[in-house]
Amino acid sequence: MAILVEEETGRKGVFGVFIIAAIVILLGAATYYLFFAPTPFIEVVIPSRLETVSKISESGFNTSAVFNSPVYRSLRQYVDEPVLGEIGRPNPFSPWTTRP
Repeated sequence: MAILVEEETGRKGVFGVFIIAAIVILLGAATYYLFFAPTPFIEVVIPSRLETVSKISESGFNTSAVFNSPVYRSLRQYVDEPVLGEIGRPNPFSPWTTRP
């Protein structure tokens, strides 16, 4: 008795080559667009409606009108300022002991 092993010829080999070629092309395109493609400038990305925001930010802000307004002066602070306590140990490299 002999066991015959024959190589299959057909489209499986060609189909596999096409799949591998498609994967290599997709990886190459992704690498190009992620690392090597030129990036657009910020002016191109920002819509024209947001240009008014830059105009507003360039104009001056009257801080004295805000801080002298009666609404701002009516605000009250309900929480005390934090107190700075003792920070750390005198020698941070000394061993932890319970003895003084």
